[in-house]
Amino acid sequence: MRILAFLSIALFFVAGATGLAGARFNTTPSLPLGLYWVQGTKPAKGSVVLFCPPDQPVFIEAKVRGYLAAGVCDAGTQPLMKRIMAAAGDQVTIVAEGTAVNGEWLANSAQVRNDPVGRPLPAYRAELTLAAGQVLLMSDRSPLSFDGRYFGPMSERTIQGVVEPVWTFSR
Repeated sequence: MRILAFLSIALFFVAGATGLAGARFNTTPSLPLGLYWVQGTKPAKGSVVLFCPPDQPVFIEAKVRGYLAAGVCDAGTQPLMKRIMAAAGDQVTIVAEGTAVNGEWLANSAQVRNDPVGRPLPAYRAELTLAAGQVLLMSDRSPLSFDGRYFGPMSERTIQGVVEPVWTFSR
């Protein structure tokens, strides 16, 4: 029993240390499952980034509903990993049927009306040109991702870093 307790404590500290060093584990369908590493590179359109949701009602409600895990971000959530699908100067359209960037519809971008237990999801709608310092963060893999189709553009200041896959696998 002591060995099991020691191994559990050691694993906790190793996980914490690797997290501080830049390791992140993705367990959501928004990106391939696996290990990612936070890089020191500058975020650009197409980059996968780690971002901290701001203290806004949409993120607080998402945490209450269990879409987002509790964590250290201003909204009380863990950071999320999403791809920068649009940046400053891009024309973005977000409607129930999907999200378009510069007139091209993104795959898997239609909004889902209700969550799995029947609660209505945010009905964010917009047609806008992103300003300097704004990005649209979304999954390009999952039609069920909680992303920019529900909360709109984010400030680049929410981005903590670019993440690169180290070891991933698809379901």
